[in-house]
Amino acid sequence: MRHILLTLAMLLAPAAWAQNTFIDLDVSGVPDGTVFKLQVASTHRQEKPIQSTALSQGKAYFAFDSEEPRLYELMCDEPWGRIEVMATKGDRVKINAVGALNDRGRGPFYEFNPVQVKGSLLHNEYQQKLQIREDLNQLYTRYHEENKEVVQKMAGLKRGSDEWNAMTQTPEFQKYADAERNFFQTVEERYNQLFLQNRDSWWGPFLVLNTMNYVPEGTKALYDQFSDEAKNSFYGQALAEQVMPKSVIGKKVEDFQFTDHATGKATSLYAELKGKRYLLLDFWASWCGPCRREIPNFKAQYDLYKDRGFGIVSISADANEADWLKALDEEQLPWPNGLDTDKSICRLYDVQYYPTVYVVDSEGRVVAKDKDARGENLRTLLAELFK
Repeated sequence: MRHILLTLAMLLAPAAWAQNTFIDLDVSGVPDGTVFKLQVASTHRQEKPIQSTALSQGKAYFAFDSEEPRLYELMCDEPWGRIEVMATKGDRVKINAVGALNDRGRGPFYEFNPVQVKGSLLHNEYQQKLQIREDLNQLYTRYHEENKEVVQKMAGLKRGSDEWNAMTQTPEFQKYADAERNFFQTVEERYNQLFLQNRDSWWGPFLVLNTMNYVPEGTKALYDQFSDEAKNSFYGQALAEQVMPKSVIGKKVEDFQFTDHATGKATSLYAELKGKRYLLLDFWASWCGPCRREIPNFKAQYDLYKDRGFGIVSISADANEADWLKALDEEQLPWPNGLDTDKSICRLYDVQYYPTVYVVDSEGRVVAKDKDARGENLRTLLAELFK
């Protein structure tokens, strides 16, 4: 018997040795059987889960191999929920969390509070560095509270209506607009200071990726100030992909299925491309200000060229269908519109920000993307293509 046990121990040992990082999750408020996926966070990539585990008696255990510091997220679906933890090789992390269902008009989700993390010194350092978020949240709350009357009035108006436009000319709106502009200037200054304070290690590029929903143009100037060590790190390389993206011009885009709101029928991108010389594909959302501001330009170009072989397809990333339907009613988009609630189409196109815009030719090859497919650049492009 002893010989058998020793043999089993020897067979099992290599598997155990291969795992050097451990996360023990203990969560209440979430039913047993709920599956939590462990994956790397803050890369702006579509990361694959490292491991998936179903809750049993409120507990889930993850054992995996790691070599460098990573931010991990433990995610559940239906309803969605997320817990994040920073860990590295050798950590044995214990997470205690309390989950509660919430709904802020975008469908139910789990909100975890409080969350206690033990066994990771990196996680403590991460929280200290991101104290800036709490400070900025307080500034945000303060200027909204000071301008709550105009905020409430604007919320009750239809964007672009005569009442909306008249309200934007009032002194109270100008006061709010100035406060908002000052807030975002402060956000940019404070975050840039944080990034450069950490320019000599992986923390620098990590914090850029972690704090930004998308990496805007001009970030390469910041990236260039990081040390070689920072650039060569895991997060440094992930940031490099964002600031120096590979060109997609000339490449064929993937086809996808969607249900057109106007007809209620299933269609696809390439079905809508048939008979068109060029088509604009717009990834947007009702809550995205730049998306909504671009719509009049899209409408004007559509009216100019729709009879000459120009089409548009808009795909919304709204999580709540009601928000999307309300925006469609306000905007009256005269072309096919689809809803991507599960983000499967956005993942197919690796959409990192909104709006993301493509112009493709009759074969589905990319002619222009993003800034080259918006505003004055779009007008110039279409005038050249249809001359």
